Parts: sequence; structure tokens; C-alpha cells
Amino acid sequence: MIPRRLAVIDDAPDVIAMATSTLKSLSKDVHEIFEILSFTDPVVARDFFMIHDSDLILLDINMRDVSGFGFLKSVKAAKHFTSTVLMLTGQKTADSVLEAVRWVQKTI
Repeated sequence: MIPRRLAVIDDAPDVIAMATSTLKSLSKDVHEIFEILSFTDPVVARDFFMIHDSDLILLDINMRDVSGFGFLKSVKAAKHFTSTVLMLTGQKTADSVLEAVRWVQKTI
């Protein structure tokens, strides 16, 4: 069985740990094999996904060096990139949500 590749990209190690733990538990619950990748550096993640793909990416919007939007803009240029992306944010403003929706609308 080929494992599904799931990735978590967030510059907060505690968020990475929580998400990774949750995904590992899910893997056991659904009897699927997941390959779980984690990146705390969005630049390293961007370089990886310029070459590779993933079934699902959990992506923080606000990171140092490269935002989640900057990451997506870069990797969408790679013709092979077909990953499903779930954007995460700790911000409580509607502006972040609206920006994410606008970005998705532009790329569809």
C-alpha cells in the first residue's frame, strides 16, 4: 500500500507537534498509512514542494520569511503541484479569511 503524504508547514513547533500527533492518531483510526512531513521553515518547504507533491498540506498563513500565500504562489508555478491545501491561522480578523478566499478564487 502506498502511503498518503501529509505535510504540516508552520513556524511554531508546538503547532507542528499537535498537528503531527493528530494526524498520526487519524492514521491509526482509519487504518491508512500516512507519511507525515513537517516543516518549520517555509523556505525549505517551498523548495521541497517545487519538486515533490503531497495529498494534503496544512499551511499556516502567517510565518516569518515567507507567508502561506507566498508559499502557495511559488509552488503553484510548479506544473506538477496538485496538493490540497488547508490554510490555518491564529488570527481572529476577517481580513485574513477574506484574503484566503480571494487568493483561492484567483487561482481556480
